[in-house]
Amino acid sequence: MLKKILWYKRLLPIFVIIGLIPVLFFSYKISKSTYDSQLKNIQHYLQISNTDKITSVKIFIQKFLDLSDMLSRESCFKTDLSETESLEVELRFKNVIETFSGLNLLYFGAADGSFISYPKINLPDDYDHRERLWYEKAVRNPGTSIMTDPYEDIYNQQNIISVARAVYNNEGKLLGVIGIDFVMNELIKLVESDKNYETDYSFAILHDGMTVLHTQADKIGAYTFYKKILEQSTDISGFITYGEKSNTRIAYYEKIPELKWIFYTVISEKEALENARYVAGGMVLFAVLSVVVAFILELSFMFLVKKYAQNESMSAVNEELIAMNEEIEQSYNDIHDLSTKLEVLLEVITGTINRIGESEKDYFTYIFNRLFDIVTEADYGLLCLVRADDICFIASRGHSIEKLQSVGYTASDLLETEDVMIVDPQSAYKFFDEEKARKSLEAIEPCKKRMIITIYADNKAVGNFILDIAKDSTKDFSQDSVKAMKVFSVTASAFLTYNRYTDLKGRMQKDIIMTMINILEVHDVYTKGHSNNVADIAVKIARAMDMNRQDVLMVYWAGLVHDIGKILIPQAILNKPSNLTDAEYEEIKKHPEYGYIFLKKQEELKQIAEIVRYHHERFDGKGYPKGLKGEEIPLFSRIISVADAYDAIISLRPYRAPLSAEQAREEIFKNSGTQFDPKIVSVFFGLKL
Repeated sequence: MLKKILWYKRLLPIFVIIGLIPVLFFSYKISKSTYDSQLKNIQHYLQISNTDKITSVKIFIQKFLDLSDMLSRESCFKTDLSETESLEVELRFKNVIETFSGLNLLYFGAADGSFISYPKINLPDDYDHRERLWYEKAVRNPGTSIMTDPYEDIYNQQNIISVARAVYNNEGKLLGVIGIDFVMNELIKLVESDKNYETDYSFAILHDGMTVLHTQADKIGAYTFYKKILEQSTDISGFITYGEKSNTRIAYYEKIPELKWIFYTVISEKEALENARYVAGGMVLFAVLSVVVAFILELSFMFLVKKYAQNESMSAVNEELIAMNEEIEQSYNDIHDLSTKLEVLLEVITGTINRIGESEKDYFTYIFNRLFDIVTEADYGLLCLVRADDICFIASRGHSIEKLQSVGYTASDLLETEDVMIVDPQSAYKFFDEEKARKSLEAIEPCKKRMIITIYADNKAVGNFILDIAKDSTKDFSQDSVKAMKVFSVTASAFLTYNRYTDLKGRMQKDIIMTMINILEVHDVYTKGHSNNVADIAVKIARAMDMNRQDVLMVYWAGLVHDIGKILIPQAILNKPSNLTDAEYEEIKKHPEYGYIFLKKQEELKQIAEIVRYHHERFDGKGYPKGLKGEEIPLFSRIISVADAYDAIISLRPYRAPLSAEQAREEIFKNSGTQFDPKIVSVFFGLKL
């Protein structure tokens, strides 16, 4: 025996070297794969981030182009303005600046040389706006809103962009030019708002090579060295790498033809690929440690051979110690596995509570996958639910859902069992006819054991959890797995029962509300479809304001029933084609209170009742029924107010024909700050209706 060991001793260095070769190769492959994967992820992040920021910049600028178009059609702008007319224009400018964030200056340069602005600015005596680039460019492009390149304003030393549009009277005579200045800092904040890495930033390069929107620059013209990378940006979009070796940066760029800008999002290669470097370093360390361990093992083997030669009788003691160590290690592994399974069970139970309201398919896919984290001996599995008269397979592992679905199972084929059942897969289909049993066995992978339990909802069998062990596996289902199967079945049954009850309750509430809306539309023919339209517009505003799902639903229901109080207003008043008398108008004004009284009697509708009550309040405090002002008015009521007014303007009424969407938007804009909340109006103008 000792001679054989000494013979193996001579071959040990060769075995060590042969064993190290795959270790080193494996380390290299992992490092290379991690680097490539990390680089691909960073490029994807840069592309998505760059595209999102370009979209935000375009929307921001388009808002001011639309504003200049809207202002140019207002009748207050003309030559030879009186002092009173000039004050009206200044007041109009003030109201617009308060409504639209980011505005620096509004001004009207008349063709006769007069100039009005808000805020007021002191101009030199020799200043003639008709010689300025914004004025000349607007006059050369009639009917179009123009935009200047960014420049530094000499009066407040801020970087700004000017938007301008020429104004003409009905005879086509030039009256002057409307100008809007907005500060670049607002765009820089917009570009900076979404960062996932410490070193990432964005900037744009103009057609002449000047850098703007640089989140690390204080002035236009800084970082002009970026002209070098402009030469590399030859395609419409793409990736480039630039900088010194110690400070290399990865950038994604995309050209914006309408602005003549090239937009870049950049990140430090060092930060972007930091994880890959850690992995590479770890693999090098792993390889070094492998070499060290190999030689330590060799030395240890030499030592053991020497000890064995000295006292061969110690082998029995060593074997006993090894056996004891293996037993302790097995006990530790068993305890660790049990702890892990308990954590999964706890996570599934708490996760079920948090997922109430989620779709059944999403929930059951989640719980089915977690089941395999506990029943580790299972190789394959199925989860099926009854849908009408058929069985639908929701999730699978290993088996083909398409093949199983083609067998043609009906609800009567669902296996009902009070407890967990472990069977041979062939016997599981013994109750089917011969043809269906044959198709079933052909549709699944070869198995030696199957564990089945039924899912119940309202004491009715609605589905099955099925787990299979592969035919060539040596494993078997443990008692812990049987218990886990029961817990998962009970948890799934609880989810189904509560979720279906909640869904039924929601449908019943909507049916009740829609019944009320149908009654109102019969009572007032001119409101047909109005309630749905108001609800849809209000939801779009709420989502644009980043409200949570519960608040969006609240706005939706309030929009549907906002006019429900009109049921109590006489039809003769509602459908009167001529002007209302003072008494009739006072009666119309009662409908928010009527709606409030009607809705608050239902516990589930009390919050909605409050929203309905105040949807005709005005931001300036001149509304009804309570004369609330500003933020005293509930936020949801202020949203309904804008949505209600817009749809009413574009809809047919007994006393007038419908107006266009453009006219409706102008009316909303004119009443911003008086009838409507300016912040909500600003959000409304960002919507695509």
